[in-house]
Amino acid sequence: MANTTFLYDYYKVEKIVTRNTDTASDINQSTITDIPIAGDVVSGYNSNLFTPLSATQIRCNFSGNVTVYVSVFFTSSKNNTLVMLRILKNGVPTGARGASGHTHKPSGHNHKPSGAAESTSLVQETFSVVSNDIVSVGGIREGSNGVAVMSEAGSSILMIEREPPNA
Repeated sequence: MANTTFLYDYYKVEKIVTRNTDTASDINQSTITDIPIAGDVVSGYNSNLFTPLSATQIRCNFSGNVTVYVSVFFTSSKNNTLVMLRILKNGVPTGARGASGHTHKPSGHNHKPSGAAESTSLVQETFSVVSNDIVSVGGIREGSNGVAVMSEAGSSILMIEREPPNA
């Protein structure tokens, strides 16, 4: 019989998953601003590895590689609003950028009763951390200057996965 223990251990990934609770903060700023996406921890996580510090920051309590996934679902009443996402390590943007959607309100296609349009921006990045590094998500205006807020509580997620050591 094949040894499945190795595969089980390899794919038993340690992670933390959070969702937004904030639906009032304007995330479409002219300078990079922390997005409050870590308001609610939705998965069991190893508190020896991850510490939620605030609605915007997660501390990694280990050294190694992480893969960070972010999806921000936002709404704006102004056309062509686009929030570009950056994953931040200790407040400094990492390589990947995510600006995958902008708002547009064509007549008869509004999703929200208020007439506001919705969109989603996504980003993923793998990078190394050392113990006590802080991971957060920043947003910056890439389109029009309309106010953009996360559409509803729980609609945006941040997931940080610890890569298996020696993988």
